[in-house]
Amino acid sequence: MWSAAEGFWLRLAQRIAPYAQLARWDKPTGTWLLYIPGAWSIALAAGLDHASPQTLCSDAGPKEHSPLTLSSPLGSLSLQGAFLLGSFLLRGAGCTVNDLWDRDIDRQTTRTKQRPLAAGRLPVGHGIGFAAAQTLAGLPILLWISTPTGQQVYALVPATLYPLAKRFTMWPQAVLGLTFNWGVLLGWSAATDGQFDWRVVLPLYTAAWCWTMVYDTLYAHQDKRTDELLRVGSTALRFGDVHTKTWLRGFTTAMLVNMAVVGIVSEQPWPFYVGTLCMGGHLFHQLYKVQLDDPADCMRQFRRNPTAGLMLLVGIAAANWWRWRQGKNRQATRSSE
Repeated sequence: MWSAAEGFWLRLAQRIAPYAQLARWDKPTGTWLLYIPGAWSIALAAGLDHASPQTLCSDAGPKEHSPLTLSSPLGSLSLQGAFLLGSFLLRGAGCTVNDLWDRDIDRQTTRTKQRPLAAGRLPVGHGIGFAAAQTLAGLPILLWISTPTGQQVYALVPATLYPLAKRFTMWPQAVLGLTFNWGVLLGWSAATDGQFDWRVVLPLYTAAWCWTMVYDTLYAHQDKRTDELLRVGSTALRFGDVHTKTWLRGFTTAMLVNMAVVGIVSEQPWPFYVGTLCMGGHLFHQLYKVQLDDPADCMRQFRRNPTAGLMLLVGIAAANWWRWRQGKNRQATRSSE
């Protein structure tokens, strides 16, 4: 009886394994990278919503809120949880779609030739069905967060174009940046009921895009030799080994400048800037250490990026807590007068 049960679970695991590999369930880095920009946006919007009246300027005009009603330094925890779950599901769907498009390329690439579709362990029809199932599973989350439907539809455009971009341009990482950071817009909209402060949102989105250019160019350096033979584009090939680090230092600097704009416009206290500088320092250290001709080291540095992004998220949360404490202290002072 025990052996029969063991056999059942073994067969089940063997059947699930190709789908888990297709969705990259064993490689959570991409899920974190998809989630973190949205988490920044939700936390920033929560802090501004409870800041001084002159700090928040939306399409509906300035709003005044009590500094004592901040639910958490990260904003709505249910919203953060929904974004994390949605990132898991939709990243898996995106990886599946990418593998459907790239299965012929993957067969000729050492790093990817054992992926389920490339290796023939799953038929194409199963891959299409699995991509659809993951997308449908993520749909209720998109509906629950109550963002305008148009934003959800627009997000599908770059997501669909990305797997094709490498066939027509040397800048597919730029297209990925548009896709992976759409959570900045969705997160802000969900946290503020669609009241955008574009002075904050646009530089935040730009900063996140610059970050994507850094980490995905490092990722692309793993496959640059095969990509060159197959005539597949990437910024790793566009920048070349000699100039990649110069370009990526430039994108890192641009990210820091845009985050400084976010901080100035939204009147952030000092913890925000500490988090920003920690993230910037982490990225510059990656670029100092990475060996671009060593695929294993490129992957190692790529996998450090969720830590970099979480540094900034901690800084935003600390800034929200600091602002909340300052507001509470001011209210206590007024009450005692």
